[in-house]
Amino acid sequence: MVDDSEKQEAPVRTEEEIIAQIAVVVIFGKARYEIAPLTIRKAITWRKHLAANIDRYTSAFKGNLTLDMLSASNVLKLAATAFTEIPDVLLDSVKQYAPDLPWEKIENEGTSAQVTDAFKEVFNLEFPFLQGVDAAGVIKTLRSLQ
Repeated sequence: MVDDSEKQEAPVRTEEEIIAQIAVVVIFGKARYEIAPLTIRKAITWRKHLAANIDRYTSAFKGNLTLDMLSASNVLKLAATAFTEIPDVLLDSVKQYAPDLPWEKIENEGTSAQVTDAFKEVFNLEFPFLQGVDAAGVIKTLRSLQ
């Protein structure tokens, strides 16, 4: 059983922290790393990359919903994709956001839960207006699939 009693939700960033472009601190393994907000141009590129990744998994649901889309085999395929690929998408998104971190070390020492937490921090850097809704529920849903 995992003890989450020490785990704390990241505090909502203040307006002053956002304006001053204060870095967020993430933990991988037992090490702490700072991730600074991206410049506008880099953020645009990162958001496009994130949107493309999300689109890969939602494209099956575009258009009219049919009964075939809800068949057991299609739902199982979607679940299998979520279980196996979404953790990798989160890792890739954080790596794209902070390419200068020591990723070989992080991948050898960090956990999927830490990647999810880091993604949440990065997401909140880029979408501060969604902090109050916990990244629109995306993080909790993705974590439940891991």
